[in-house]
Amino acid sequence: MQNKKYLKLLRIVRPDKIILIFLCCSLSSCYLIYMGYFAKSCSFEITREYIKSNCKLEGVTVCELSVDSFCFQGVPAKYDIVKLCFASLKSENHKAKKYIHFFKTNSNYKWTDTRKHIITDTLSFGFEKNVWYNIHVSNKNAYFKFNNNDSMILYWRNVHKIW
Repeated sequence: MQNKKYLKLLRIVRPDKIILIFLCCSLSSCYLIYMGYFAKSCSFEITREYIKSNCKLEGVTVCELSVDSFCFQGVPAKYDIVKLCFASLKSENHKAKKYIHFFKTNSNYKWTDTRKHIITDTLSFGFEKNVWYNIHVSNKNAYFKFNNNDSMILYWRNVHKIW
């Protein structure tokens, strides 16, 4: 009686389906292992002169902020954008690099000032002391300012897309 149940079960579950299920599980687990262990997470370094990354930078947006209020962590929460510039690749023929200079000419990037409607080789405004700035690069936002002693206060936030 017991053997008949196993024979029925073997007739229902065909060996080719078992192999297919096994292959799908193996491939999906290999992909998850790859994404967890080998996928590179981009890190960034910001100074007064440049932004640098371990990944290639397609572009960067820099904003000067007029801050109305801060969140509990001291990060600007409500603010107006006073100035906005973004660096982008000059053309499709130019390759992305791992750094973008703010005040030196970048051979592969151009800066666009959206308030003045101009395109330049460098960032069109400087970093003043005790003024908040925002840099958006990849999926991260950085809020920073330079103190009177020229030290930098920096907060990073991940940007989560809802769509």
